[in-house]
Amino acid sequence: MKRARSWHRVAVLPAAALTGAALAQPSSEPASEAAVPTLPTVTATAAAAGSLTAPGIAQQRQSLFQSAGSVGFVDAASYSNTYASDLRDVLKDAPGVYVQERYGQELRLSVRGSGIARGFHTRGIEILQDGVPTNFADGSGDFYQIDPLALSAAEIYKGGNGLAYGGTTLGGAINFTTPTALTAESSNMVRVDGGSFGTVRADGQVSRQIGAFDFLANLSVAHSEGYRAHERGQYEQLNANFGYRFSPAVETRFYFGAYIVDQLLPGALTLNDALNDPRKASGSALGKRLCGRLPDCKPIDMVVDR
Repeated sequence: MKRARSWHRVAVLPAAALTGAALAQPSSEPASEAAVPTLPTVTATAAAAGSLTAPGIAQQRQSLFQSAGSVGFVDAASYSNTYASDLRDVLKDAPGVYVQERYGQELRLSVRGSGIARGFHTRGIEILQDGVPTNFADGSGDFYQIDPLALSAAEIYKGGNGLAYGGTTLGGAINFTTPTALTAESSNMVRVDGGSFGTVRADGQVSRQIGAFDFLANLSVAHSEGYRAHERGQYEQLNANFGYRFSPAVETRFYFGAYIVDQLLPGALTLNDALNDPRKASGSALGKRLCGRLPDCKPIDMVVDR
């Protein structure tokens, strides 16, 4: 039995060696170059990580959704290929947020029903841009300084979640963030839009990183005649920021904004006028414009309100 077992081992080892030698022996026929597969070039891109004062979109979304309550997030990339003229185009798909256009840049904004009865301006919602409040002292505010083309994202804090930004009302707070040179898609960007009723808009953005210093400036100019008479809008909006990193753990950033708004509002119509002549302007709107050109003139509705 021992001799048989020893003979079996000797027979297997040469077979294994021969097999390995056969596999290692190069082929006598060279491989054809056409048979070698060539894979296409693959380019992988990712959003910038951002910085200490202005995180990137991925980090911003992750930090927001760590909240225990109801929040919302709108990435500017979701509407970048559309004509986003006001905040309705930015927030219209956000759950729990109701935005209705009035005319021009006048909007009705409501979160969880807060301020739903407000026909213009905003009430019950803290509006911020890059953490800086835009509301007036009485809690109301305008939306003119929020330029959709100058935003990177919108953070929606519903109800009590707005306490982080001082929003103590039912609606909560909405924080609109702007890009920096560290998160911008390109260092130079130009965009031109146009449409009916004399609508034209031009936007330009420039950003640079110079050592530990970075800056970004976005200028948007828009004009529209509107559908109705006495309805016109002219907007010039400049948003800029610059930051400096003193060390890997210390960074500061400053924001600058300048906004020029010139718009004519056509006013509300009666039901009969809305059905038969919807493009006309209300008499009170025309009277206010005429009265504004005369010295010591007071519109009738202003006197009645007093």
